[in-house]
Amino acid sequence: MLAKLLTTDQTDSLANAGFKNIEVVEKLCAGTSNQNFRVRARGEEWVLRINNPLTEALCPRANEVACWRQAADAGLAPPLAFVSEDYQLYVSHFVAQAHPWDTSFHVQGTAVTLLDRLLKALAQLPLPKHQVTTADQWAHYQVVIRNRYAKLDASLRDVADDILAEDSWMQASIARLARTQTQRYCHRDLNPTNLLLRDGKLLCIDFEYACASDPRFDLAALLACHKLTSTQTRQLQRLHLTGSPQQQALDFADATYCYWVFTAAWGVVMCSDGKAAVSWLREALGHLHHHKARLPL
Repeated sequence: MLAKLLTTDQTDSLANAGFKNIEVVEKLCAGTSNQNFRVRARGEEWVLRINNPLTEALCPRANEVACWRQAADAGLAPPLAFVSEDYQLYVSHFVAQAHPWDTSFHVQGTAVTLLDRLLKALAQLPLPKHQVTTADQWAHYQVVIRNRYAKLDASLRDVADDILAEDSWMQASIARLARTQTQRYCHRDLNPTNLLLRDGKLLCIDFEYACASDPRFDLAALLACHKLTSTQTRQLQRLHLTGSPQQQALDFADATYCYWVFTAAWGVVMCSDGKAAVSWLREALGHLHHHKARLPL
């Protein structure tokens, strides 16, 4: 399987790092950008990740590796054992989970406690050199979508047009968030498949979008993807948002709206390379418009 995916140079670089005669155990949950394999080599099990060059337009790989290693040094991520010179291959330690987080978090009685501890631990990490404000990210997505517009079919162009038409609403949300914006270490993709539960503690993987950014975006992404109960959601909001209850509600509405706009924009970029489904994109747009309705006029 790997022979069809790896170049000779990549195979040689793995071998030079001691990863010879790699045996594929299984293909892991594959995102729409990268491919992940559970493999066996050197008498241990690892995760081999093959990166999609398309995402270079959205995330600098050197920053991803630096942020991953920061988290690993703090015990918040599995250590990286190998990174290829071109940043297209990563090998990290495989973490066995008795109860995988992405299928069990909704029945975990300690879900709020575990997520709270993770967010607080990430916030204590040193600020990454790479900094991205909400305004920066929106401007970047607009440029990338316009650059790839000619490669989109008619249905995808309609979706791209819908996303770009959100600009005035995005500018309003960005302006409100900027009034009280702070920067901390942020993972920015804390969905359940990027979290691993080991020994009663959550670990992160996939640091493509990690940077110094607004921590409210991390909270919004986490809550949007986890679909916790309303009580659990309010608990985490109270723990990680500041200001009056009214201000917390507005901040969360703005951050969540921005999250869904960014998710839809990312989906358009992936679809331009045939990596995602238009139906999934339209679902993201549905969430976008649902949360947009909660914003002040």
